[in-house]
Amino acid sequence: MFHKKEFRDLVLSPHESTLGIQDVYDADMWKTFLFNPLDNTEAFLSDPKNIALLLNIDWFKPYKRSEYKVSAVMLTILNLPREERFKDKWTMIVGIIPGPTEPKGNINTYIKPLIDDLLSLWGGLSLHPDGSIIKACLLGISADVPALRKATQFLGHKANMGCSRCTFSAEREASSKGSTGNMSYYTKIMAPSRTKDQVLQQGTEFCQAKTKAESLEIQKRNGVRYSELLRLPYYDLVRMSITDPMHTIWLGMVRNELKLCI
Repeated sequence: MFHKKEFRDLVLSPHESTLGIQDVYDADMWKTFLFNPLDNTEAFLSDPKNIALLLNIDWFKPYKRSEYKVSAVMLTILNLPREERFKDKWTMIVGIIPGPTEPKGNINTYIKPLIDDLLSLWGGLSLHPDGSIIKACLLGISADVPALRKATQFLGHKANMGCSRCTFSAEREASSKGSTGNMSYYTKIMAPSRTKDQVLQQGTEFCQAKTKAESLEIQKRNGVRYSELLRLPYYDLVRMSITDPMHTIWLGMVRNELKLCI
């Protein structure tokens, strides 16, 4: 249950940091959404009534000494100050993906109802007694890599085109089954970045495949399948998919990537 008055008091107009990127308010994506990113004419996050949301999806074992896994699908309100943002009272559980194991391939079926609601929030809903319109957008997904790939439908690291940011394709060595193969070569090549429109076209192409063989050929060629997130007209699967800080920084993912590139 939201504490309406407390929420209203906490949501302030954020001020840009003079120390670089200290919070989401300093990021380019937040600045992009200050006005409607589709036409740049209508105030969006610059309007204090509108809300930016962060999605988190993760699997965990609810029982000791058991391999049973379940996932919570959660939304966080980014307009809140960082010290309040992730408290239980502001966290919205919007879905549960049951076990006993993680679903293979994709989670489109599970997130479709959420996307329907997000489309309604993007258009605006009258929730205030005074009739004013409130809008909301999904500003990103923060999760570990396996959860991100299930949500965004980029292929995993074992695929020839295993990067969600660029378009480089590397044929894996025959002896590298179950590993990342020639990863040092893979990371040293500067390939063109993926784009929002390109991924939308490729996801649509996959969705329109007539046979399983055709869909497998398309996903191998493009490195991406269809995600329900593509229904959000503003959402950029490339830029708005974030590997969480625990894996990116604290567990050394960035450090290991840099070692491979040097």
